[in-house]
Amino acid sequence: MTAKYSIGVEKYTDGEYAHYSPSWHREDSIWKVKQIGKLLDKTQLESLFPNARTLKVIDIGCGAGGVLGNFTHYLSTLNCQVDATGIEPSPGALEIARKDWPDLQLKQLNLLDVQEHFDIGLMIDVVEHVENPWQFVREAASRCSLLIFHIPLDDSLLTELASLYHYKAQTMGHIHFFTRQKALWFLDSCGLNVLGHRFTQSFNVPSSLEISSKHKLLALPRRVLASVSPSACSRLLGGMSLMVVAQVKK
Repeated sequence: MTAKYSIGVEKYTDGEYAHYSPSWHREDSIWKVKQIGKLLDKTQLESLFPNARTLKVIDIGCGAGGVLGNFTHYLSTLNCQVDATGIEPSPGALEIARKDWPDLQLKQLNLLDVQEHFDIGLMIDVVEHVENPWQFVREAASRCSLLIFHIPLDDSLLTELASLYHYKAQTMGHIHFFTRQKALWFLDSCGLNVLGHRFTQSFNVPSSLEISSKHKLLALPRRVLASVSPSACSRLLGGMSLMVVAQVKK
């Protein structure tokens, strides 16, 4: 995120976001990378990058580095050489990341400062935070051949009826609220071609153990409904996200 595109970037640099999420959700990183793996396997990578000896990867808004570190490990299990970079505005998150992942290139930069081109760009739980996500994603697309998104589907009936918009903005920093259809339309409007997407059950991530008792009560009905219809669960009860692999339209 950058000051140009984000609302209240100080939220991520002055400790306010860390107050609500002191772990920076790094306990969810392995789960998120497993969801990526369900969309992007060795065959698909070889098809997308047939001549690449080393894949250059950037995690835009890398937080505590867990997703980038675990994604790099995942690619190595597919016999891919990886050159990994993470950029993040929060010095606190980067301090954690550098301790946990000393071998990664981690930089306190905004996207506009990045001059290199990358094969894969990770934007995992990022676009919902930025003030102008259209321009932000277009800037990312100009620097990356392939983009991987994880987008919370917060625009549910429950969010509407319980008036949770302010709560999500204050505690999570979410200022944009998506359904599956809105998320796919948004990426299309940014000039991207969606290669694949799937629902993920965000209510099942490890950090969900730390949330309020009211949210824990929703876990069972969400689990039941999601097993029958992920789409219905996302629209009615929320707790779902969308993992998307996309590239610039040719």
